[in-house]
Amino acid sequence: MDMDKSGINLLSLIGRDTKLKKASSHAGGEYKGGCPFCGGVDRFWVQPNYGNGGRWSCRNCSLESGDCISYVMRRDGCEFKEAITTLGIPLDKHHRVAPSQHYPSDMPRQIDYDVGCVNQGYQAKSGAFIKWARVNLWGERGKDMLDYLTGRGLNERVIKSAQLGYSPRYFKRTWGETEVHLLPGLIIPTINYHTWQITRIKIRGDDGKYGQVSGSLNSLYIPHRQHQITPGCNVVLVESELDALSLPPGMCVPVATCGNTASRGINDVMALMEAESIILAFDNDAAGQAATEWWQEQLGDKARVLTPTMHDVSEMREHNEPINEWLMEMCYERRTC
Repeated sequence: MDMDKSGINLLSLIGRDTKLKKASSHAGGEYKGGCPFCGGVDRFWVQPNYGNGGRWSCRNCSLESGDCISYVMRRDGCEFKEAITTLGIPLDKHHRVAPSQHYPSDMPRQIDYDVGCVNQGYQAKSGAFIKWARVNLWGERGKDMLDYLTGRGLNERVIKSAQLGYSPRYFKRTWGETEVHLLPGLIIPTINYHTWQITRIKIRGDDGKYGQVSGSLNSLYIPHRQHQITPGCNVVLVESELDALSLPPGMCVPVATCGNTASRGINDVMALMEAESIILAFDNDAAGQAATEWWQEQLGDKARVLTPTMHDVSEMREHNEPINEWLMEMCYERRTC
């Protein structure tokens, strides 16, 4: 449930800080001007009629776009509760912040939609690429990658549900207004199942390293359409997409941050606050411990720590460790499963 921001005139709000003019080439009502943050000329844009209250971004200093709340947070250097007070937006019961909650200064102040992925041309081209990659994965060219996934303990149902795919070679393409470089490897899409938009494409190369396609959004990865974060649910928060795919979705909502320091935007934290409980199961190493401590600070009493018995959850699945029993012990302790 999104906070109602329809009563806020985003164009008027931002127009107090920078001069905006309508972009005649954009049929959807886009306005451009100098960025009030970096000073970039004609790199800052506003779409006041988009979605719930409009959106903004700077194509020079910001990879992400945001709403009226994130704008005030960045402009005033304030926290979420201060921003909604400034805007006069009530904080309802579905968007409460724990009394002890404090958002550190290094938290990204906006994380709604990325400039690239909301473009219709980007959506059409990225969607076609994902479908093509899915066909490859189940064909002769993807045999080795499919063997890798099944060797990690992922079955056909999970692989198809997550719409994983395979690209056998390098491509350079333009999706909408965004130039993308598509490396060969495992294709891992992130889909917002509320809007059915593709919000990110990750690629796991043959060398095991991960890359993110330009225009993608840095936010939480929820692999299963039927398991979303809703009020009162139980979440297991892990580091990588393969970790999330290795979790049993019937017991919890698997969610990945896609990196030990990633997905730390205000919207990500607020989304997780909807859950009844969050089990933190980051990698069993120093970086995973640091990520665990960061999320404990944000989530407070909702969070419990469950360290993987091996390096990570994906490795546990690969070696047939009893993940269900590992999770159930924590769930019964909380009496939430």
